[in-house]
Amino acid sequence: MTPALYDSLDSLAQGIEAMGSMPAEYYQRMMHKIPEAPSVQRVPWLLHRLAGKVILDVGCHGPLHSALLKVCTKAYGLDHEAASYPDYRQMDLESDELPQYADVEVVLLGEVLEHLMSPGVLLWQVREKYPACAVVITVPNAFSSAGQAWIQKGIEQVNADHTAWYSYWTLTTLVTKCGFVVKEWYWAGGVQYTAEGLLFVCQAGEA
Repeated sequence: MTPALYDSLDSLAQGIEAMGSMPAEYYQRMMHKIPEAPSVQRVPWLLHRLAGKVILDVGCHGPLHSALLKVCTKAYGLDHEAASYPDYRQMDLESDELPQYADVEVVLLGEVLEHLMSPGVLLWQVREKYPACAVVITVPNAFSSAGQAWIQKGIEQVNADHTAWYSYWTLTTLVTKCGFVVKEWYWAGGVQYTAEGLLFVCQAGEA
């Protein structure tokens, strides 16, 4: 039997319930419409958006931080590896207390949350120490087209250090539970739904 087309998740849930499958409440809890969002290229977007800003780049080790140093007014950096960047501090992002810099305008969490055992601990620290700052978060997309192609061959394409995959809804849930409001968001590096990554711009909400 050809399935009917549904114009909303509510009508989908009602239709499935009418066919004798799961109750509508299940689908209301488990099925989530993804809002429309534009797609951007992650690195060019970050360099343009953060140019002229004082930023705190958390988990900064790599070529992106070197590029940000050229366009930002100042770029503080934090990571667990030894490095010779200016305004850099080596620290354990899982257990050390986040430093507080009075002049920071934007906190960047670029490709770092998926490496952490307890990402909410870091997000709570960011909210506590930088409540007035914009927080830019980028993560790989759990439903990227590259991952889908490989999983059909019995291979999971994932960084061996990653502890989690994020989707639009799981990342939204995480930042919301940690006291942030999502102000903007984008697909990063590809078309909607199956792009390589997600990019969120958040702000601390009212306590």
